[in-house]
Amino acid sequence: SNSYYLAYGARNMVQVLNHRLVPLRMLSGHPKRVTTVCFCGDTTLVSGCDGGAVISWDVVTGERLATLLQTPIPVCVLVFQKGLLFSGDEKGIVCVWKGMSGSEAAISRFQPFAEKIFTMDCSDHEEGMLLAIGYKLGTIAIMSVTAGSDLSLLHTLKGHDMDIFKVSWCRRSFQDVYVSVLSKYSQEDIIVSTSRDKSVKIWDGKNDRLIRSLQHPPKISTIRESNLNREQPWVSLVWTSSGIIASCFSGCIACLEDSETDEGISELKWNSFDSPHAHTKKVFSMCSLGEGLVVSTSMDRETVLWSNNEVVNVAHGLGGFAYGLDISPLSPNRIAVATGDNMVRIWEPYQNKVIQIWQSVRTKVMVIAWHPYREGLLSFGTEEGRVGIYDANSGTMNTSSTYHEKSVYSMSWGYVPTKFKEDPLKTALYTCGGEGTILCHKPKELGNAAVKVNSYIAAENKYKNQPPGRSAVDWEFESKVLAVGCTNGVIEIFMAPNLQLLSVYQYHSRIINKLRWGRNEGDFINIMKSASDNGGADNHPGLTHQILLASCSDDNKICVQDMTPIVS
Repeated sequence: SNSYYLAYGARNMVQVLNHRLVPLRMLSGHPKRVTTVCFCGDTTLVSGCDGGAVISWDVVTGERLATLLQTPIPVCVLVFQKGLLFSGDEKGIVCVWKGMSGSEAAISRFQPFAEKIFTMDCSDHEEGMLLAIGYKLGTIAIMSVTAGSDLSLLHTLKGHDMDIFKVSWCRRSFQDVYVSVLSKYSQEDIIVSTSRDKSVKIWDGKNDRLIRSLQHPPKISTIRESNLNREQPWVSLVWTSSGIIASCFSGCIACLEDSETDEGISELKWNSFDSPHAHTKKVFSMCSLGEGLVVSTSMDRETVLWSNNEVVNVAHGLGGFAYGLDISPLSPNRIAVATGDNMVRIWEPYQNKVIQIWQSVRTKVMVIAWHPYREGLLSFGTEEGRVGIYDANSGTMNTSSTYHEKSVYSMSWGYVPTKFKEDPLKTALYTCGGEGTILCHKPKELGNAAVKVNSYIAAENKYKNQPPGRSAVDWEFESKVLAVGCTNGVIEIFMAPNLQLLSVYQYHSRIINKLRWGRNEGDFINIMKSASDNGGADNHPGLTHQILLASCSDDNKICVQDMTPIVS
């Protein structure tokens, strides 16, 4: 918006941020994926979706103001200029609103061409406003907008051979740019376009004349270009007060500058934004905030705020659900995130830095766990049952040769289930899969078969009956105690080194989803003592801390139990 707000579509919701990329609120109400957003003034936002709905919002309160349109045709683009709102859809239909009051708003409908609309932009002529429409097959239609909001086809700009990705008009308020090339033309009539044919073209939009044709910005050699960038390319651009800013297929961003050759001949040349925080994949969208500020979003799931060709701030996003999160016990500034976009992310919030790990992952990451005392050692489990260990210090990745039959839902670093008097810090990774089994993986022997912990526990404790399936594991590392959650709601407590059964609890009636040990003091101890006075917990006079076990289940309950007597 013109003052403070920024918005983008995220699945079937709209995320609202301020100009420093700080999230403010989420707007939900669309039935399908949000495809376009547009501010109508400072605080009114309009959004469109694949379900054909166009909805207006108050971004200050988060209130849904009205549903302006509801059709089965996906909405592709929204544009607002001088009190008029324009929408374009996959059938080539353009709708015009004079207001955002809801069903009473006057609506006009036009279909200049029966093709999918990719992009639109409206000029800011004082009289005779022009609407540019970019279509899938390479046509750009210039429409004249009358005072009564009627549209008439002025002419078409023919020069692109493939999909039109973006059109952007030069504004009257912009300073004189590209004087050597555009001095003969009225600045408000000039429009720039980009296409899948890898060209950027500058036009006299009002008079149907091609002024200059350029190749899109060159790829920076340090950026790795993926197959997806080449097979499904996308180029975005925006005309700002300092000139045209565009992206290339690999994600680098450049500004078109007016320069001179050694012979003194004027030419237009791309100057790339070379920054270590730049995008690494194709850029989907860019918008100008004024005063030299530009915001870009990319397939790398990052939103970047630029100021005069430099990165000012980065908002990191995810390409799927966040299934797991763990804070490093040795470096609290390191947060590992397990996500549904086939990546592991290590986020350092104080430096606003994110390391993306995708090698050997290949599928959704369901759970993640840092090693308790080896800095930088990170384990993860995937949807297809694979277990891996990543060393953040060396960048090496190793995967276990033993798979779970179903997704890995729980993991914890603990002790090898044998006597470990000779090496008290000999650790292993315990993982629990959806099939109900626990495996113990030795980090230095991932090529060997993992220990089947269910069978080991049954033999060590001489079970006579078939035990229930296991669903969660967590070690209390300092006390050498293992908690195991079961599919019937039972929680079992075992003691290292031989995993001897200490106690069995049942607070839940359904499957245990998560277990977590913790040591607390201060206010939490007072809460537990208060519960003790009411008969809800044991009191331990003189203790400086309590050892607690939290559990959650499909029965919608979270239970916290004082395990100090058992552990001690």
